[in-house]
Amino acid sequence: MTTEDRNQESECPRLTRDAYLDERRLLIDEEREAARTFDKAMLTLSGGALGLSITFIRQLAPNPHTTGLLIAAWAGLTVALLTTCIALHVSQLAFQRARDLLDDDQRGVKGALERSNVPAAWTRRLNWTATLVFVLGIALLAVFAFINLS
Repeated sequence: MTTEDRNQESECPRLTRDAYLDERRLLIDEEREAARTFDKAMLTLSGGALGLSITFIRQLAPNPHTTGLLIAAWAGLTVALLTTCIALHVSQLAFQRARDLLDDDQRGVKGALERSNVPAAWTRRLNWTATLVFVLGIALLAVFAFINLS
């Protein structure tokens, strides 16, 4: 790193504490909104795909082949729905845990903020699981449709 690079780096303005906190709050709010939107989309898309495929299966494939694919697709979509619902509940526990840790920190409990938030970790796992089984369910449904509509 040259002297000029170091001088330019040191001239970069740092955020004030209040600006930092405002920006951090904004990012947390946006993250919360993205999570809310994700949950709604997963529930809507999984439920819609499952409902439509069950409703119109006889019209689309009167003599279906590879029903195993269809059953696996329905299972994936059902697991995506259930996993998303469970993740919503577990996320409430994660918020409660975060609040408890924050309260402990304010009461002077040493290392309160360094403690783990297990429900938050489980929420992330459940959301990833819901995403993966949703994608798998849709893919299997598409393969089933392709095979039976050909």
